[in-house]
Amino acid sequence: MSKSKLLIDGDIIAYQIASQIEEPIHWGNDLWTLHSDFNMARKIFEEYILSLKENLYLSDVLIFLSDREENFRKKLSEDYKANRGDRRKPLCLFEMFKYLKSEHNAITEPRLEADDLLGIYSTNPENKNSIIVSLDKDLKTIPGKLSPDGHNIYKITKPQAIYNHAIQILTGDTTDNYPGCKGIGTKTAAKLLQPVEGSKSMDPYWDIILKTYTKAGYTEQDAITQARISYILQWEDYDFKSKKIRAWKPGHS
Repeated sequence: MSKSKLLIDGDIIAYQIASQIEEPIHWGNDLWTLHSDFNMARKIFEEYILSLKENLYLSDVLIFLSDREENFRKKLSEDYKANRGDRRKPLCLFEMFKYLKSEHNAITEPRLEADDLLGIYSTNPENKNSIIVSLDKDLKTIPGKLSPDGHNIYKITKPQAIYNHAIQILTGDTTDNYPGCKGIGTKTAAKLLQPVEGSKSMDPYWDIILKTYTKAGYTEQDAITQARISYILQWEDYDFKSKKIRAWKPGHS
């Protein structure tokens, strides 16, 4: 029997709370310090979970975190998220990760990001009608229910999810530091690709994507690599026993 759950992006909420509790203090004579009260972090998180349960009418919660040791996308491109290396992390960010694991059984898997786990668990038939809670726009490439704000719920069909992925292949993502097809922004991608109602695979879009890449001087493998980087894993793409990942390819469904 399927059971609906709240599937929470632990990476984002940990970062938000760790940032929120930072407090600068001016001690005079130009001396400033920055500190965090982790008791406040716990309180904010517990209140957040309670509000989600009340607003979204589900009581079962699963929290997901990215693997901090390895990331399979970095094998596809060394530049993936390389633009984040010099950015200061909130003081208690890693303490938040530890807290979510120890007190809330947050789930991680080798080489996977929280996004992938959200995609895998939400498309598991046993978790039918579960709701992903995340601000990350990448989750619009996953069919199912998505709540970006913990209040509103958006239903994303499989054809919509595939179309959103097709757009992402062309545009890339500057936040995650992969380029897509350079020179192609969201408006241009939308002009090139028209949604195909009822589509259950990338087939209706792939020829246009490939022509756009080759016209810009790229190879077919370049296009496939960008597709693999931007693709969020789903239930049939990961084997929990062997830890093997099924690589995306044209015709993937």
